[in-house]
Amino acid sequence: MVIQWSKYQGADFNHYTTLRNTTNNIPLAYPPQGGAVDFGGTYTTDFTKLSAVDATGTPFTTYYYRAMAFDLNDQVIGASAVGSAQAKPAADLDPLTVAPDAGGTLFSWNPYIGPPGCFTYYKLVASPTNPNPSYLNGDPYLWAGSTQTDGSVVVPPGHPQFVSGQTYYIRIQVIRTTDLGAFVAAQTDVTTYLVP
Repeated sequence: MVIQWSKYQGADFNHYTTLRNTTNNIPLAYPPQGGAVDFGGTYTTDFTKLSAVDATGTPFTTYYYRAMAFDLNDQVIGASAVGSAQAKPAADLDPLTVAPDAGGTLFSWNPYIGPPGCFTYYKLVASPTNPNPSYLNGDPYLWAGSTQTDGSVVVPPGHPQFVSGQTYYIRIQVIRTTDLGAFVAAQTDVTTYLVP
């Protein structure tokens, strides 16, 4: 889930942190109280960083969030209202098809039809060794696209990370980035392909 908040405008700013709960009870305090938790990844001392990601929730569970600004002594000096969202699993872009093409190798998938706010770009990830490749885990990518309606791409021959005679584990992922992190919003299953 993407969490966004407004910039704190007052004095004595030291950092932001966002807390989460399974109820709308998120007291203005740190350490968290009333069942609220610091789920990680939202702490920043940069007052211009105003978005983060929560990829730790259980799918189909509703969570409540409150972003807070703190001074040097961890005293709350500003806070958002409590907002809520339901965690969703990564969407499915299957099937991923891979085939030789006159221009190289053609990759095709179902375009991402989720909310535009959950799309930053596609990554076509290919690894000769990792059977579960992921861009967020550092696996190399063959292509990146920023048009949500894309459903195919041709990778030309001679790509340095797509070598003839090598078998690759391949998938398409939709990545959503924020100021403080990223998550996979959708992906295909992994397919294998022997480059001609």
